[in-house]
Amino acid sequence: MTLPIRPSISPPAHVIHRYLAARELHDSRVARHVFAPGTRARAVTYDGAVEDLFQRDAWAMIDVSTSVPTYQRQRTLDQTKRLALIETYGEWPTHRMTELLLAVQTRASWQIVARAFARSRPAEPGFERDPIGEAQIRECLLAATDVTPAPREHTHLADCRYAFAGAGEPAFRHVTDSGWNAGRLGVISKNRMPVQIDISMRGSVAAAKIVRSDRSVRIVNHVLLLDTECTWKIADVSCSHPATGT
Repeated sequence: MTLPIRPSISPPAHVIHRYLAARELHDSRVARHVFAPGTRARAVTYDGAVEDLFQRDAWAMIDVSTSVPTYQRQRTLDQTKRLALIETYGEWPTHRMTELLLAVQTRASWQIVARAFARSRPAEPGFERDPIGEAQIRECLLAATDVTPAPREHTHLADCRYAFAGAGEPAFRHVTDSGWNAGRLGVISKNRMPVQIDISMRGSVAAAKIVRSDRSVRIVNHVLLLDTECTWKIADVSCSHPATGT
């Protein structure tokens, strides 16, 4: 008997390459399938307000743009099974942009499920490490991972979306969904598990990898955060265990 051969799935970097190519070619059709439905980009304005860029508007901006990026690169910050955390960087004559992307694996490929970006002018210095900001992010994440978490309005944006990577297409839940506690990142029992947090800050946006583990289980989440009025909050999350919400 001949067993069927399952086609191999390309790494997430291949999907991001199509997205960067779409920006160079000014043709959103090159990368429309790369993004899950409802994906949006988030940023923080200079006055501390949250800015949302919905995908339909992002496609329109790509299609009408006449400015070609002079330099682009991508880097995978972490890939754990069906989850990937990716950074892109681009330079244009008028500005620079750094994006942090959450991606999940589907049956056929990878899809971007959330974006956060920070813009700067060409003459501005690059992002420097901010120990105080990292400490605030860690405090926010620990409050959301505790067995008795802080109220979600203290740790999450009101429209925070959780993306779950399963065997098929990604599934989504919002923190406002009834009957589901979105605050408990990585908690599946009453026993606290040791937590490890790796943080990547890019100005007013940041990403984090959260690992909770003991001898029997290891749970990984990828998180995007925004600095809103000097308070870091969770904007989007990708998870690998849809049954438990972690």
